[in-house]
Amino acid sequence: MLPKIPLMDYVGRPVLGGIFVALLLLQWRFPLRRQHFSVLGRLLRNCVLSIPGFAIVRLAMLPIPLAIAVWAQDRHVGLLNWLEPPRWIAVITTGGGIGSITWSRSFGAFTTFTTPISISM
Repeated sequence: MLPKIPLMDYVGRPVLGGIFVALLLLQWRFPLRRQHFSVLGRLLRNCVLSIPGFAIVRLAMLPIPLAIAVWAQDRHVGLLNWLEPPRWIAVITTGGGIGSITWSRSFGAFTTFTTPISISM
């Protein structure tokens, strides 16, 4: 049984709520597509469709990687456990990996929505 992580209980909900509000405001201010529907209808639809996504992230996606990390650390599995680098190097490499994954996914989403599709035969 994993110990309860109070950090996620006290910080996780406000962070996810803040991200939700930020994305809502960004969608309102800078829509990615032409507006065929009213702003209120579009925002309502986006909110209704995003609620299950936030529930999945909160309930499944946060505890599972933490459980895997605890399991790997207990069994000394993984590159950082085998090499045993200084703590500051482990923090930098972990943050850099997470940052690069986030940047690449954001860039992919940006190019998907902003690149016009032209098929020529």
